[in-house]
Amino acid sequence: MSSPMQALYRVFVQPAITTRTRPTTILSISKPLTSTRTFTSSPPRLAAKGPPAKRKQLWDEEIPARRIQLVDPTTEKLQEPQRLRDVLSTIDRKAYRIICVTPPPAGDWSQEWIPTCKLQDKKAAYEAEKAKKKTAQVKQAAEGTKTLELNWAIDTNDLGHRMKRMQDFLAQGKKVEIILARKKGGRKATAEECEELLQKIGLAAEEVKGTKELKKFEGKLAGMGNLTYEGPKP
Repeated sequence: MSSPMQALYRVFVQPAITTRTRPTTILSISKPLTSTRTFTSSPPRLAAKGPPAKRKQLWDEEIPARRIQLVDPTTEKLQEPQRLRDVLSTIDRKAYRIICVTPPPAGDWSQEWIPTCKLQDKKAAYEAEKAKKKTAQVKQAAEGTKTLELNWAIDTNDLGHRMKRMQDFLAQGKKVEIILARKKGGRKATAEECEELLQKIGLAAEEVKGTKELKKFEGKLAGMGNLTYEGPKP
């Protein structure tokens, strides 16, 4: 026979223990795994590219952005952001291009970058660049070094004319290279005459205030030699 204590155990304690120790079924709810995709504002192949070495601006598909803001050519105001591919699909690609006037941000950037862009007429841009190069060439020629050739046995009158030309060039801020040589078939100047000629050239150059001697005489007296002066900048 069971004792009253055992009866109480079976009625009150055992059920409680059984309840605590009963294995529980854990319902595992698994969600389908989805791959995380990182979105960027431009295709990876474009982000790594830049403009060719001869130009600084990005053109058309080179622009690493999904949307752009065009500058209104009439009001010079920014328009609302538009998708780059939509803009490219609406313009005459043979006559026009989209140029990016703001450089891409450096380093890693996660936020969308919306650059400022302009619509450029290809023919007008070509003509403008052509005119710019021509102007630069003219300027370079004007600012280039002028050369004067003298022979060591030059007569006083001829030397006066050459020195006047040198002073005119120096007064314009130009560089003047003076080449000294013996005239073929002419008289050979003495060492004293050569020294005197160099002195006269130096004195004539000094008359133009601010003139610098960039290169002292190099060469052989009565032979081939040269020296260079530079006039003051206007």
